[in-house]
Amino acid sequence: AIIVGYAGDKLNIFGGTVIGSQKASAGGSIFMKVAGEITIYGGTVKNGKATGGGGNLYITDGNTYIKGGTIENGTAKIGGNINVYKTAVLHIEGGTISGGSSTGTTGGDGGGNIYVGAGSETTGGVIMTGGTVSGGTAVLDGGNINTNRGYLTVSGGTITTGDAEGNGGGIYVGYNGTGVTISGSAKIYGNAVTDICRSA
Repeated sequence: AIIVGYAGDKLNIFGGTVIGSQKASAGGSIFMKVAGEITIYGGTVKNGKATGGGGNLYITDGNTYIKGGTIENGTAKIGGNINVYKTAVLHIEGGTISGGSSTGTTGGDGGGNIYVGAGSETTGGVIMTGGTVSGGTAVLDGGNINTNRGYLTVSGGTITTGDAEGNGGGIYVGYNGTGVTISGSAKIYGNAVTDICRSA
């Protein structure tokens, strides 16, 4: 696994393959624990496994940009592929995030591809303007995306073919995750159960 561990560190991925650890507690492929910056232009990040959050990526601070490439087949309790936490912001501008699996069975778990569990509604979250999030699965809620805290803004790109045994095959908005905006050319379709589900 790759660790971004010092404030101001930058990790750029242009190609190649990062194959994740099978024994991580968080961030099986990449773990950013400080206010750094990750930019993925190409290549593949895959097969990471975590007992906690973020099978492939666990980001707690700073900015992460997905401009191209593929993040796929991660497995974790929450955020099979990516866990966005605290003040981190994930910018999805291109590329593909697919095939993630959330195995968690405790209330609030989910997010087969992406789990947003930021510190409060406004300090961290996901901004999606392009790319594709697809094929995520969750034992509970949010086959593709579960926003339990933090914000989710989708103005472009595609969210599709997610499946959840609970609610929201595409997007599940938890009781703390109220900052959700869908606009522009965003395409959210073909997800099992419902494309978007809001917690009661």
